[in-house]
Amino acid sequence: MLLNAFVIVWRESLEAMLVIGILAAWAEGRGGRVRGGLWAGVAAGVALALALAAVMQGALGSLSDQGQEIFQTSLILFAAVLMTHMVLWMRRHARGLRRAMEGALDRAAEQRGAWGIAAVAAVAVAREGAETVIFLQGMASGAGWSALLPSASAGFLLAAFTAWAAARGLRLLPQYQVLRVSACLLLLFAAGMLVLGTDRLVGMEWIPPGP
Repeated sequence: MLLNAFVIVWRESLEAMLVIGILAAWAEGRGGRVRGGLWAGVAAGVALALALAAVMQGALGSLSDQGQEIFQTSLILFAAVLMTHMVLWMRRHARGLRRAMEGALDRAAEQRGAWGIAAVAAVAVAREGAETVIFLQGMASGAGWSALLPSASAGFLLAAFTAWAAARGLRLLPQYQVLRVSACLLLLFAAGMLVLGTDRLVGMEWIPPGP
């Protein structure tokens, strides 16, 4: 479970940092107002992800024991599906991600100025943060957030180093290969979460046990 948290935070943080790198490269040389809107959007995206974590914790604490079991099981299964979808989506759209984001930024800047840029950045960062929160909450159902924090922190630090190395063009860390290997690991974790969620459903007698 700790390894899962480490890899998930590393992968999701790396994606977020690469996205922020695309946004920052687009904003370079376009003036302080554009850059200010961009970083305001990044901060808003992080805040939205943290707010989602707080809401989920509050909702979980307000439920009965049975309600918590149902909520946690549903979240585990949803995280498994979301993780699989995210990996497959990235595999299909990764090569065109930069062009798509730059196009969205161009349209937002033309139509709404700094506010539009902030909105695009907030949505992009909040998406990665929300995925991380959902995945970790699914795992925390068994171990608790405090148990996952050291591994999650180490994953974030490794993501920062990986993003820095990729930006410097280090040959030992080719970006495409790093994302490909991490995608395989995430699919394995998704399969494990699916098994865990199914086992919980059997324990709640929602589905019959196997023969």
